Amino acid sequence: MFGLRARSRLSYRGEAMNRLKQANRTRLDAAVGEGKLQLMLSSEVRSIAPTSVSISVGGKTMQIDNDAVVICAGGVLPTAMLQSIGVRVETKRGTA
Repeated sequence: MFGLRARSRLSYRGEAMNRLKQANRTRLDAAVGEGKLQLMLSSEVRSIAPTSVSISVGGKTMQIDNDAVVICAGGVLPTAMLQSIGVRVETKRGTA
């Protein structure tokens, strides 16, 4: 999928990522520790443009160049709507 690079960033609104499974916590900590990922806690994405993202952290807004943006948002998936327009949806709870 997307390989981590030194310039990869993860923006998270909360002060801590408390709901991670242990295996994911280990992988996240390793990526941050190896400098492959910058974790931006208490941050908020303000806007996404074709080649940049505006993120607010600690009351300051910064522009970050980007090649790709992956959005993971909570809530209920619009599975029926996606399937109705031809998108194949696979649910793989608890699998890698």
